[in-house]
Amino acid sequence: MLPGAIVFADVTRSVRAEGAEDCPDEARMAALVSQELDGADTAGRSVSILFERDRDDFMAIVATKGRTRRLRSLDCDELAASAALVAAIALTSEAPAAESAPRLDERDAADHERDAPSAPAPQVTTTERRDDARRDAPARRALPPMHPLDESERDFRLALAFGGHVSAGLTPQVGGGPSLGVELRGLFWSAGAEARYTTRPEEEVELGEHTYALETHVFTGGVVPCLRLPIASGWSLDACGVLHAGAIFARVRDLDHETPGALPVVDLGGRARIEALIAGPVGVRANIEGLGHATPARFVVVDHGQTLGAWTSPEGAVVGTVEIVIVAP
Repeated sequence: MLPGAIVFADVTRSVRAEGAEDCPDEARMAALVSQELDGADTAGRSVSILFERDRDDFMAIVATKGRTRRLRSLDCDELAASAALVAAIALTSEAPAAESAPRLDERDAADHERDAPSAPAPQVTTTERRDDARRDAPARRALPPMHPLDESERDFRLALAFGGHVSAGLTPQVGGGPSLGVELRGLFWSAGAEARYTTRPEEEVELGEHTYALETHVFTGGVVPCLRLPIASGWSLDACGVLHAGAIFARVRDLDHETPGALPVVDLGGRARIEALIAGPVGVRANIEGLGHATPARFVVVDHGQTLGAWTSPEGAVVGTVEIVIVAP
């Protein structure tokens, strides 16, 4: 049986390893298995269930006499239901050990032959008893897919993230917009690519004797390598580098004319992130990052031969993001 899993005859025992404390306890698992058994005879049989945590997944190892099955899921409640079903099927399929027949000496054998009926009663073999038990057992739904754990199991997953951000320093005043990213992640690392659109609603700026309307849009994409630190079941703290490149578009206009312009953008910085998986593969995360502008932007207006500064970007920017995360199974 499993190391650390205590098993008694006719009793279902469940053990939760470190990281799987949120999985159902022993009493709950015994109730789930009993519900699946639906009164079936399991005399002389036992089962043990061990819950473990492996990266973003929960693992259940279901062991009966001579057989072990492994299951995995992102949600421990779903995993517990599958493990209970597997345990119940194993218990109803497994025959108890056959008792050895008593040894007869010659005198006992003679008495036995004298007292034996002329037509011996038909004997039911262990195989026939097992077939009868399977035939009489209540019908059960199909088993969920099994995912054995072995050395060939991949050590990374694909994740999709989308959300919105608020920034100071990417555009005049405070801007914001949507973001979208995809990443490969392991237990202690991730490597992602993302795109971000930042805009600032049109605002009035006074330049010289005139009032102008300034509108800005920033389109960037980049790479985000991270180190991940799991801190609890489904929770992690990440430290990331950020490299973004793209363009900033601005339009300055007054009643008489309009001046569009575009400049390249290259930003480099760091990001701190916290993430929590709250519903199986779906989670939420919050980011805060600081960026330095490798290519500061400066937009000017030339009005009647006079050059007027419309906006010059600061040396850096601060961006806060909230995203929904979906991790592929």
